Amino acid sequence: MSAAYYYLVTDIINLSADEFIKLAPNPFINQLNFDFEVKGYQRLNLEVFDIASGTKVASQPNLTAGTKITLGQLSAGTYVIKVTSTDNKISYQFKMVKL
Repeated sequence: MSAAYYYLVTDIINLSADEFIKLAPNPFINQLNFDFEVKGYQRLNLEVFDIASGTKVASQPNLTAGTKITLGQLSAGTYVIKVTSTDNKISYQFKMVKL
């Protein structure tokens, strides 16, 4: 029998050849790494919704690229993470699993 192993799945949205939004790892335990490169935007907003109830459980405005997001207060489950710009021209959703 082989030893247990784990996959590191990363959610990346490629907007163009040199623009992206990335959340990793998925699934996560307490912390997410949020990174992005979007022309004209230095900061993006992040909202976390519980997929079971649809309620907003966390919100972090004005995040810069490379930010570590701590979500240890959330219970295990599936969450939708919505990334938006302050002018709402950028809006993307990630489905993430918390262990």
